[in-house]
Amino acid sequence: MNIVQEIEQRYRNNPKHGVWFSIDASAYESSFGDRVSFGDNTTAMQGGALYNWQDIILDGKVVGYLQEVESGRLFEPMTSSFIVPIADCSEHELWDEMEVKYKENPHLYNMGEVLELRFATLNQMLEYLEIA
Repeated sequence: MNIVQEIEQRYRNNPKHGVWFSIDASAYESSFGDRVSFGDNTTAMQGGALYNWQDIILDGKVVGYLQEVESGRLFEPMTSSFIVPIADCSEHELWDEMEVKYKENPHLYNMGEVLELRFATLNQMLEYLEIA
């Protein structure tokens, strides 16, 4: 196994691979058809990585956002996450309630200032929102 294959294998063996992010083009596919669209790009460089954010719009309503990250590290693949914010640091009264409510949810991600649900694919996110 060469170094690239070894790094890719470690990356894919990460227990959060497929929950937080995906590098597959199929991640953007959706069974929701024309009901789904994306907002304008917002791009920024942070900590040596290039970020792109776009709102995800379902039936004319913003339901989350797409985050794409191109790392500045050698051999790191681009990642994409489909994110539903559920509370931020300005919503102190919601924080504990949301953390308890989503405690067992494998998509919960606590960034310290924001609680969010992260999904590997657009369809996974939209299907979750439809049944939630």
